[in-house]
Amino acid sequence: MLAVWVSNTWGRNRASATTLHRVIVVVPFLKVCLELITVGLWLSCPWQNSHSPWLFMGWLGVYTWYEASYFGVFILLAKGWCITRPSLQMHDILNAACLLCLLYIVVNTYVVVDWPYIWVAILVVYMLLLWNVLRDIRHNLLRLRAQLLLIRAASVNALTTPIYAKWRMYRSLWWITTLYAVLEGVVHVVLALTYQRGQCTSWVAKLLHEVMEIAIFGGLCWQFRARHLSPYFSLVAELATAGRPP
Repeated sequence: MLAVWVSNTWGRNRASATTLHRVIVVVPFLKVCLELITVGLWLSCPWQNSHSPWLFMGWLGVYTWYEASYFGVFILLAKGWCITRPSLQMHDILNAACLLCLLYIVVNTYVVVDWPYIWVAILVVYMLLLWNVLRDIRHNLLRLRAQLLLIRAASVNALTTPIYAKWRMYRSLWWITTLYAVLEGVVHVVLALTYQRGQCTSWVAKLLHEVMEIAIFGGLCWQFRARHLSPYFSLVAELATAGRPP
């Protein structure tokens, strides 16, 4: 996924790529780094080597950065950065920073502290983040729908406008986020139940969680990838042109 995204953003559709596309590459890059460190930890098992603590510290740091960046992409897409607005307002930045800092703290606690009910805190923070994302997606959908109505009133074919393309993208983002919220909740409940019962099947839930994260992020990348004649540009000039009499 990393190679495909880099090739598409910096190669095939470089002219249509935005800052958002360049920021998204952080997630697959951190995922690759995380998997490489995980392989190193597995090879150094039972972790009695002098470099094992350093590997674990590196794994912990990259893992928390990966989780924060994963949800950070959801937040940036939901707020419409480089899609429906050129920049974020200060309150949007502060809101996103607070949520991601809270996630960073909870994820570190989840990895370091052996507490059977820490999954509750993890689930609450995940649901809070996803609720904020769904709220911002809804605001963008309503805004884009209002712009579509304005274009239709100006006798412009809405199906051929970038506004309609963005509306479809945000509809897809809504369903992807909803699916992710449901699956995330199910996986964490299963992990908690297997942990409390002392079962050895938690690796199955963790494997499914990895597959789910990759599939969800792949769906995001497909919907918001850079492409030829991409609709990632300002709406102001477009609306002004659409409302201008012939």
